[in-house]
Order: sequence, then C-alpha cells, then structure tokens
Amino acid sequence: MKKVVLHKIGCYPSLTESRAAVEELLSPLGGMKKYVKPGSKVLLKPNVGVADLPETGKVTDPKIVLAAAEAAISAGASEVWVAESSVIGIDTGKAFTAAGYDLLKGVEKISLIDLKKEKVRQVNIPDGKNMKSVYVFERVFQADVIINMPKMKTIASSVISMGMKNLKGLIRDDSKKECHYTNLHEAIAGINKIIKPHLTIIDGTVGRSLFEPIEHGILLAGEDIVALDTVGAICAGVAPETVQHLCLAETARLGVMNQEKIQVIGEKAEGVKKEYRKSADDVSAFSGLYPEIAVSAGDACSGCVTVLEMVFNNGKAEGWFESWEGKLRLAIGPKADLPDDGLITLCLGNCLESPGCQNIIKGCPFISVDVRDWLRSNIFLTKNY
Repeated sequence: MKKVVLHKIGCYPSLTESRAAVEELLSPLGGMKKYVKPGSKVLLKPNVGVADLPETGKVTDPKIVLAAAEAAISAGASEVWVAESSVIGIDTGKAFTAAGYDLLKGVEKISLIDLKKEKVRQVNIPDGKNMKSVYVFERVFQADVIINMPKMKTIASSVISMGMKNLKGLIRDDSKKECHYTNLHEAIAGINKIIKPHLTIIDGTVGRSLFEPIEHGILLAGEDIVALDTVGAICAGVAPETVQHLCLAETARLGVMNQEKIQVIGEKAEGVKKEYRKSADDVSAFSGLYPEIAVSAGDACSGCVTVLEMVFNNGKAEGWFESWEGKLRLAIGPKADLPDDGLITLCLGNCLESPGCQNIIKGCPFISVDVRDWLRSNIFLTKNY
C-alpha cells in the first residue's frame, strides 16, 4: 500500500502553525529524518510560477516552505536550495519577492535559487514519443534529496496542477514550450520519468479553482507522486481517471493510481473535498460574454477552450479589446471554419496546423502568453501595450 497523509490546517496559517502542521504531516511517513541524512544537500521545489501572493492560490505559501526547510536542517541538511524557474516570461526573483519568499532570505543554510540563471543538462526521456528530451537544470542532479512542494490547483492546460505538473519548473523555458507544442500530458509524464522527488508535499491551504482562489485548509504528503496526485484530485472534486498524465504515469509504472492500493492516513479525501472549477468544454459557455471578438470553434478540447477563456480574461483586464474589434478572428478546434471575410484569422492549437491557416499559435494546448505576444506584434499597431 502507498501512503498518502491528508492533514487539516488553517487556510492562512502562521509560521508557528505551519511548523506544527508540517511536523504532524510527515510523522506518519517517518518524519523528515527518513529522507534527509546528515550532510545532505536538499532541493525544495515550490510553485512560485508567477508574481503573486499565496492568498491567490497561485503560489506555495512561503511559511509552509520555510517550515519544511527548517525540518530538513534539523534532520541534518547542510544546505537547502529553494529552487524555482517561473513560467515563461516571468522573472523568478521578482516572483519570489512578490510571493513573500523574502521570509527565507538570511536564514542560515537556506538559499533562494533562480534556476533560470543556472546551467542545464539535456536528458533523454525514456520511451519518449512526441518529446524525446528536455533540458533539466544541473542543480537537480547535484541534490541528494528532492522535496516537491506544489500548490493544489485546477488549471486550463492539464486539468490539475499538483505534484507531477510542478516538476515542469525544473526544466528550461524552451523545454517548457516544447511540452505544449507536442502533448503536455505526455510531457509531464516524461519529466516524471527523469525527475523523481523523494517526498512531495501539496499546499492546499488556499487552492486555485481555475481562475479563482478557494479556501481549502489541507496539506497532503507522500512518496508516491501518482498516488498523492490521485488523492489530491479527489480532494479537488476531479475524477483521477480524467487526468491524462496520471493515467500515462500509472501505465509507465511511475506510481499507483488504483485507490485500493493507496492508504490515506488522517482525514478522508471525501470528507475534505471541495468542488474546484474544471476546464470548460464548450466555447459558447463564455464566448458570448465577449462580443468584440469573432470566434470560430469546432470540436475544441477542454484544454484549449479554457486557455482561450484565459486569453479573453487577460484581454479584457489589460484593455486589448479595442485593438481586436473588427480585425481578428480566433479559430479553435480541428473543425473550425476559416472563412475569407477580411478578418485576420489566428488559429490556436496544433490541430489546426495546415497550409490553409497562415497564422497559428502552436500547442497542445497552446500557451496564452504566445497569443498575447502575437497580438502585440500583429494587431497592436497604434498603442504601446
């Protein structure tokens, strides 16, 4: 049986509460001393992909991370590297500061590491299909112990973002992009064939329900990352079998997804479950809210549909719509119509790649920041955005 510990905690814990919670969380697994031996170099990988506060549900709470780092030092770690490579286009150092990670600065034996400034190693993905290799930061291989500390989220591109998805922050930006340009779920499974954390702790204090924070008040921990994400998915109201990278990981024997082979210690998943918002599967569910934008959709998958919603939300928030109106059509899904009516058509996703589509944003699903950058270069001709 694979053990997953599920523990209640306040949604906005103090550092003292975080320390106590981490100790109680790890106790059934044997405590931090099971993983960290005297003299170990420990890499702690939080989710600090964007420059925002933990209360938004976007980033791992720095107090939980500090509590885990202190536990590693108490167990004998010689160094603890809190290491991250933020999402494409985001400065990692600024993200650390915005998320409150200055709390860790100056603490003996703890270093904040911006991986984007570090060397990488090209590593082949065993049995890789669409994606054959990735560039992994060298520090991953220098660590004696890897502790993965993701945030609990449902997101547009991969249904859930928890333990497995969080390891994507340990690869270089060009490899991150390639993950989307091929097949994201296959890429996530492939990364997990290469990088295998000794321990994963999911921060579900305040989770992220697609585009909104959700107060949840839980922590999860375990060694089997697939089992842990399976339980995490259930806690977020997501059926694990709908998450492709979990299914691919179980098939590749990276971990256990069968709930009969998972022992949940502490709280019961069903007892603490919250209904997080899932990816939309129909453009019409929200496209009518944005009449300024022409949309052609045909059998688009939920991943691309929800990333499109993100594009719409960002466009409205940042004032892009004036430049879009009457000029642009967004096409999504393999059966989308591409009429010749004078509008510029921007095709979104690999499934529309063809000679008939002159402007395309590749990806499976595509990346919202690529759409923004294309628009800035091709549509925003009169304003400085």
